[in-house]
This record gives sequence, structure tokens and C-alpha cells, in this order.
Amino acid sequence: LWRLVPSSFDWWIPEFGEQLLETVLMGFAATFLALVFAIPTGFLAARNVAPAKWIYSASRLFILSVRALPDLIVAVIFVAALGLGPKPGVLALAIGLYGFATKLFADAIEEVSEAPRDGIRAVGASRLQETFSGVLPQVMPSLVGNSLYLLDVSIRGSTVLSIVGGGGIGFALLQGAKLLKWDLLGGLLIMIFVIVYGIELLSGWVRRRII
Repeated sequence: LWRLVPSSFDWWIPEFGEQLLETVLMGFAATFLALVFAIPTGFLAARNVAPAKWIYSASRLFILSVRALPDLIVAVIFVAALGLGPKPGVLALAIGLYGFATKLFADAIEEVSEAPRDGIRAVGASRLQETFSGVLPQVMPSLVGNSLYLLDVSIRGSTVLSIVGGGGIGFALLQGAKLLKWDLLGGLLIMIFVIVYGIELLSGWVRRRII
């Protein structure tokens, strides 16, 4: 473990900065894409707000199928289709996050209190009005908290997917491990830790402001 602590910055090259930035941007992009589709699907996959029972069942089955797909296998497929680079990594990561996020959101929606919804229905609100006024405010803290957690997972996941050609810093990490370049490996791990810690501080600030 002590050998993983760099004794100097001789291991650093300018390309590592670009790759680390690419890793972070991949995490943000994948999280955004996943949330765009996961939030509406989460409402369809929640038993208490789904328009029909068959829609609920079909949505749950669909997200279960997506969650069963290994991220690395999906990344390899996208790399074969689109070539090397960050695009296949972002798409593969977004698909994995989508299945995970949809289940979190659906479970949170199913736990909302029925009292506000009953009051809104009593004054003649439509189903859409009931969802936006009686359900969304209740689940918003959970949506924000889970979204920030997904961003954290996405940043770390992007380093793994880049090993198979999905862009980012993962390939350099793999080379450092294979060639036993401990300064390089330890330095990059420290940089990734700093980035993840920065994301955690940002998440904490957002939670205090919103939740």
C-alpha cells in the first residue's frame, strides 16, 4: 500500500488531465440521460400512480430486464457499433443507471402518503394534476437524493467502462496495474478519490439547499 503513494509527479502527463475530465463529463452525461428517462418510467412503474395495472407490470418487467444487463457487456456492444471513445461508455453507463434509478424512483413513489392525493382528488383535480401536486412534492427529496447518489456511482463506473474502450482514465489505470507502475496507479487513484470527494461535497451542499 505504501508503494501506491507517489514519491514525485514524474508519472503525470498532460493527457491524464484530459482523461480525468472526460471521465467526469461521462459521469454527468450518463446521469443526465438516465434521469431523463428514469423519472417518467418511475411513475409508470409505481403501483399507486400507474395509469393501469398492465402498464405497471410491463414497466416493472422492462426495468428488470434492463437491470439484468451487465454494464461491461453493453459497453462492448456499443464499442463494436460506435468505435472507441466516450460515446459508447456514456450510453452503456446510462442504460445501467436507468434500470437502477427507475427502481429507486418507483419504490419511493409507492411510499407516498395517500392523504394529500385524496384531498386533491376531492376538489376535482385530474390525474395529471394529482400527480404533480400530490405525489411529486412528496417524492422530490428522494428524487434529488437518489439522483446525487447516481452521479456518484456514475463517476466511479465511468472509470471501469473505459477499460473496454469507453473513454476516460480507466485504460491508464489498467496499464498501470498490468505494468506494476505503482506511482502511476496510486497517483491516478488519489486523483479519482479527490474527484469523488468533491462530488460528495457538492451533493451535500445541494441536499442542504433543496431537501
